[in-house]
Amino acid sequence: MAAGVFHVEFGINDTQLTRALEQGNYASAERYILENSQSSYLDEGCYQRTPLFICLCGIAEDGDRVKCRNFYLAKLMLERGADVNYRVPVTFYGCEYLGPGKTCLELLIDFYNEITRCDNCRSEDWVESSPSWDSQEQVIGLNRQLLDNTYDILEDIEKLIFICLANGCDVNVRDGNRMTPLHRITISSYENKLLHLLYENGADINGTDIHGNTPLLSLCDVAMYDIDDDLTDNSPSSSNSSLDQLLPIQQAKLDFFLSKSDTQINVQNNLDQTPLFHCIMRGDVTSCYKLLLSGADPTLRGVVWETRRRKRKISPIFASFLSIPIQQTLGWQSTHYKLTAAPQRYSHIVDAGHFTKKEIAQELVEYIENDFPEFLELRPIAGALIHLLFGRTTSTLSQLATRCVFQNSLIKNTLCLQRILPVSTFKQKFLVEDLEHFDTYEEYVCLILNRTVLKTLINLLNLPQDSLINFEVELLLHQMAVKFSKYKILRPDNVISDLSDESVHSSESDSSNDSLDEGDSDLEYW
Repeated sequence: MAAGVFHVEFGINDTQLTRALEQGNYASAERYILENSQSSYLDEGCYQRTPLFICLCGIAEDGDRVKCRNFYLAKLMLERGADVNYRVPVTFYGCEYLGPGKTCLELLIDFYNEITRCDNCRSEDWVESSPSWDSQEQVIGLNRQLLDNTYDILEDIEKLIFICLANGCDVNVRDGNRMTPLHRITISSYENKLLHLLYENGADINGTDIHGNTPLLSLCDVAMYDIDDDLTDNSPSSSNSSLDQLLPIQQAKLDFFLSKSDTQINVQNNLDQTPLFHCIMRGDVTSCYKLLLSGADPTLRGVVWETRRRKRKISPIFASFLSIPIQQTLGWQSTHYKLTAAPQRYSHIVDAGHFTKKEIAQELVEYIENDFPEFLELRPIAGALIHLLFGRTTSTLSQLATRCVFQNSLIKNTLCLQRILPVSTFKQKFLVEDLEHFDTYEEYVCLILNRTVLKTLINLLNLPQDSLINFEVELLLHQMAVKFSKYKILRPDNVISDLSDESVHSSESDSSNDSLDEGDSDLEYW
């Protein structure tokens, strides 16, 4: 078998044009461009610092200073034949591969995202929060004048992108994480105009990155943001404003993707997670409902982590127990019994029948058989059980009444149990204040409360004997909340960086072995 042939093209020639651009001598640079008769000359430079790169990157040669961007000269070079798709790999002094480099379009998209990103405001407020451009970062516009206004800069960026498109730029160019410009705009920008522009010019709306995320999945995926970092601060005095703004998806972007007939709504990433799965993780009820109305499949299971070495797959409705808003709130309130309210946010969607699927009923049966065997008698009513557990109007009146009795007699007040269990049991724990500790609460609902206790409580309160099944449903709900809330959406311990290093396409939902990829050698990139 013949050896592979590797070809890498470097722009290693430091020319008069690149020197003039690096020194800010734009008059001379313009003269060199106009006098040049060979278009390849416009692509020569010192490694990745080609003339187009110098004009658009905004970074000085030493990497420490901010350099003026010159849109006019970039436009002039494109009109004179500069390769709009040319990019040189980023290396460590030419010997170690660091990344694929950036094309003209990618540099413009990065600058566009930088301007239209506003981390502390909502999408409709970003312009008002940053109405003018930082004068330290100078921009020479297409009219050869310095631009100092955000609107003028954005307008020139859009015009220059049009020029790139007219000159045949690759709208699906991939970066080091295999993201396309459509991915990066979706994640980083609060402005949606370029989404429409790139899509209309051939951008792949279903292209996947290194994590298997399409642009729609990137919009929904909690791993694409620093949301997990916000979860580390659980104090009641912490500011959750940034988290509250990150969790809801920008509806304009979601509407854009859902309006396109070729958007794959049920696409699954490398962890088999769907957009619906991540919207439930965000607690974004509005986006969940929109996805379901557009045909999202609620039966598709995504990977969650029990431990760093153990994972399993659950469908979105069961993932609601580990949603970020619930975890953030309970982290400092210690009201763990409220975990059972997590899926109630979607009760109106359950009532509408979106989760009444035979696959979800079968999944519930699997959980009962494998994780909650004391409730085996509930298997025959698995379909109705979905509504009893998660519904509101479709749940029975007796179930809703039982829920109130259960909460007031066994959770918010444990005095009834003193007449059921030995007093010595309560001398040490299982008082109401003890249930604020998760470990105690887990032991209480999983070991102390059982069928015998429920029967005794029913007799004590003179309730109908057939209400036992309703009490068992409530106890099952609490046990499910305890078990599922301990799972993690991201792999524990530096999970974001590990996602790309791991193969999780295992058919075993509870596999204890990870398939770790040690990464490619430098030669494989060449």
